[in-house]
Amino acid sequence: MLGVGPKTADILLLMIAKESTIPVDTHVMRVAFRLGISRKKEYEAIRKALMSSLNPEEYLKAHLYLILLGRRFCLARKPRCSECPVKHLCAKRFR
Repeated sequence: MLGVGPKTADILLLMIAKESTIPVDTHVMRVAFRLGISRKKEYEAIRKALMSSLNPEEYLKAHLYLILLGRRFCLARKPRCSECPVKHLCAKRFR
């Protein structure tokens, strides 16, 4: 029997069931770590950190914006920090 992972479950819960959760994909994980939202690169730690710093009605919008930020600016190999709209918040600059 096959199941789904936590990310897929959280996507379904957030987008279809309108439950209060935040799915964490590779982009969300990278952005959350670089912004200093979480010091751990673990799914549940990042999800909890994001959920504790946002209001539940912001979860969907935050999830989508974090993905967009990770795809356009906070790239894995060559981040475009000079163009990033939230570079003033980035903990990566201070490491």
